[in-house]
Amino acid sequence: MQKITGFNQRQNTLFSFIESTYTTHEQLNHILHEEKYNPHLLNLAQGLVFRCHLVYYKQVSSSDHLSDKDVLIFNFHHALFDFPSMEMFLHDLNQAYTTSHLLYDDNTFLRYLDYAVIEQQMSMSGASMFWLDALHDCKLDQPLSLPFDRYRLSNEHQTCHTTSISFDFGQDLLHDFLIHASSNNIPLEHLTFAIYFIFLFKLMNGQTDLCLARNINNNRYRDELKSIIGLFENVIPLRCQLDPHWCFHQLLKHVQEITTNSMKYSYFPLQHILKQYPHISKHAFLDTSVEFLPYENNNTVMIGDSQLVPGSLSFNENEDETLSASDFSLSTHYDLNMKQLSCKINASLDLFNRETVEKISQQFHFILNQLSASVVDNQISKPIYELSLTLSNEQYLMQSLNNTQISFSSPFTCIHHEFVYQVMKHPQKLAVELDEQSLTYCELLYYVQVLSLTLLNEHHVVPGEIVCQCVERSLSMVIGIMGIEMAGCVYCPLSPRDPKHRLLALIQQTQSRFVLVHDLTKTKFDDDIVALDIDLVLKSHVTECIIDVTRLSKVTTVSDDVAYIIFTSGSTGTPKAHAAIGEEAELFIGGVGVFAGYLVRDDLTAKVLVEIDGQLFYRTGDLVTIDNNGLLHYQGRKDHQIKLHGQRIELGEIERCLLSIASISACVVMKRNNDHLVAYVQSSDTNEHELREHCQSHLPPHMIPSIFIILEKLPLNPNGKIDRKLLPPPNFSSTNLTNNIELLPPINDMEVTIHRIWCEIFKLNQISIDTNIFTIGGHSLVIMQLFHRYKIEFHLET
Repeated sequence: MQKITGFNQRQNTLFSFIESTYTTHEQLNHILHEEKYNPHLLNLAQGLVFRCHLVYYKQVSSSDHLSDKDVLIFNFHHALFDFPSMEMFLHDLNQAYTTSHLLYDDNTFLRYLDYAVIEQQMSMSGASMFWLDALHDCKLDQPLSLPFDRYRLSNEHQTCHTTSISFDFGQDLLHDFLIHASSNNIPLEHLTFAIYFIFLFKLMNGQTDLCLARNINNNRYRDELKSIIGLFENVIPLRCQLDPHWCFHQLLKHVQEITTNSMKYSYFPLQHILKQYPHISKHAFLDTSVEFLPYENNNTVMIGDSQLVPGSLSFNENEDETLSASDFSLSTHYDLNMKQLSCKINASLDLFNRETVEKISQQFHFILNQLSASVVDNQISKPIYELSLTLSNEQYLMQSLNNTQISFSSPFTCIHHEFVYQVMKHPQKLAVELDEQSLTYCELLYYVQVLSLTLLNEHHVVPGEIVCQCVERSLSMVIGIMGIEMAGCVYCPLSPRDPKHRLLALIQQTQSRFVLVHDLTKTKFDDDIVALDIDLVLKSHVTECIIDVTRLSKVTTVSDDVAYIIFTSGSTGTPKAHAAIGEEAELFIGGVGVFAGYLVRDDLTAKVLVEIDGQLFYRTGDLVTIDNNGLLHYQGRKDHQIKLHGQRIELGEIERCLLSIASISACVVMKRNNDHLVAYVQSSDTNEHELREHCQSHLPPHMIPSIFIILEKLPLNPNGKIDRKLLPPPNFSSTNLTNNIELLPPINDMEVTIHRIWCEIFKLNQISIDTNIFTIGGHSLVIMQLFHRYKIEFHLET
């Protein structure tokens, strides 16, 4: 290339011309980096929006010709230039270089300023109505539930640094998709958008209403705009409401429709779209974006008779230093000349670890392979929900984790059969031990047989009949359990800590004819409940050395019979495939011992027992993630059933209990501060004492809220539901937790010591001596702590 004329920098304020030199590749990298990232080289406020930087190799040339190693840099401010502008600029540059003047047609007389004036004069009413309809009921302020590694920080704490992962589709994948797109008359752009929506649907565990920011890099929607150099970009929402049962082709048609329709109104500025929702302060859909960039990759550019080789800007750039305002984006680049399709995933390092982004890119490529296979094998009718994000190495790990089959030590599969088998092997070994009491296997079998025969001969139980038992921890508990099983009945435990009202309701629900008790629990039941005292039954047979066990051999049970029932709750939802490692999903449990279902509640059973590949699974409702070591990490509950101090609690049951009080019109119970249940009630005619007394008479201790907050009106969201985020935070002071208007102080030395220990463990200043331990966050582990402290303080070990 030859220098035509000199340049006087002082005569121009719109652009600048710079000459410099380099001798090493590192120096050239530094110059290129400065041109790309130094914001002071251009000044939009002063109109300095273009610069030409000529970098000579080793020294400034005194001749008018450039050498092969010289570098020519054209640097444009982004507000002036978009990608298609480059082709027009090079065309005009070549024309000016070869002819010394530019040729104009009618369209080239239009300037970028004319376009701005035309846009301001356009009628926008049709576009405004379209976008209002397209985004109706769309939750624009709710971010997509991507697998973030960190919570979003406030703006002042964000670095805005991103990491980028790039990869090619490959010729085989691209060939498959191109054939499918052309045979169905679908643009490749729409096909890539459809793939991205499928991927996000799987990545976000089945979210079906997806709204992204679509970056339009060549928004020259009118012919007269196609020859104007300038920035013709816009960002528009692209909303896809998909059906998980759609096949790939159905989703593709839907994406083609929404994309085509949205492009008709792509001239509507993003600012106008946002103004239609003034109540939204943060438009979260802008945090996830997608774009498609077709381009012609010319290896050479001809300027006159000179051949210029465009330089690559991948100059040892640290990808984690790039800046972006988007949390997560996918850019697809299509080389029209080479027929190559590549993708680039950008993700914010404020929210993601680079390892997470690398895995996401692997999962995206895995989805591509599955879709390609479905196209090639003509399986495009396969529902998209059947696609999987679980990578091959993760599938192997899942298979290893679920390979839990074990061989039993005996040919027997029923509990009491296995028990008898152990008695025959170790008759004199210790079977049960509690404090100073113990039983050998042989002794335990004798007592179990005595109780079983009593149930069969005197109470005429039949196999499958439910028998309740309400006993404290004791030898009688074990005898009762095995006695019920040996009689062929179904064991149902009742907690002695439950109030009479609840115990009666549970017995009625099981339709049990009687309850096994012992000396500590026989007073829990009124005369209308038949209570069979285990201790009395055994004492009445103490003189019998030989018992007739023939009747027991006639009791027929098999491994599929129900062994026990317990009172708990299930969860709801739609079964899905294995979740990927690190992805939050619901835990399913299968294999030997899956429970038979809910008693007389086929509707609940159908919700929680799911058949997958011919095997029965119980859906726990627990949300967990799995790491690379196979460890499960508990994330929370899918419903409002929670675990508190090892106890599973259905919050809805507490709420129903409170709502049975006539003066309460609304109620919500929440777990707060990890240790406390807090009940918010809507009432104008109640008090905390009444609420607590009602709960104590209807609920077990671990389900009684620590704090009751009475409000005249519970806050509601726009949908008319209780807005839990607006509920006032509870006061966990000692006065509120002890729930006493008057604190009763300790009197003697022992009470003072116990009071001090309690205050230290519960981190409270004062605790009334009549406080119930469970109302201030006590649980089994705290009781063990107290016991340990008591042994030290009161020298109990001696």
